[in-house]
Order: sequence, then structure tokens, then C-alpha cells
Amino acid sequence: MGKIKIDSGLLERAKLAAQAAGYSSVEEFVTHLLEKELARHETDEAERRVADQLRGLGYIE
Repeated sequence: MGKIKIDSGLLERAKLAAQAAGYSSVEEFVTHLLEKELARHETDEAERRVADQLRGLGYIE
């Protein structure tokens, strides 16, 4: 597993949020947030590619 550095204030906020949301650890909480954000980004990218293809075919402007 890799390690990242984050600001201590942000880490404390993440710990509190993880505890309040019922996560077993801040690592689990952060992993869940990253997975959600990456999935959203990947979906946005896929939708952009489809729109570009449809635009190239003349179906949308």
C-alpha cells in the first residue's frame, strides 16, 4: 500500500467524519471517497467521449 501526506487539520477532519459516518478507520473512509470520486470522473470522461463521437457523426451539435 502506498502512503500520501495530507495536512494535519484535514486528517483530523477526516477522522471525525469517518467516525461520525461509521467507518472502521479513516483509511476506509478516504478509500471510499476516492473510489466514488474516481468513478464519477471516469463516468464524466466516458460521457464526454460518447458525445464527441456522436458530434463527429453529426447526431448532435
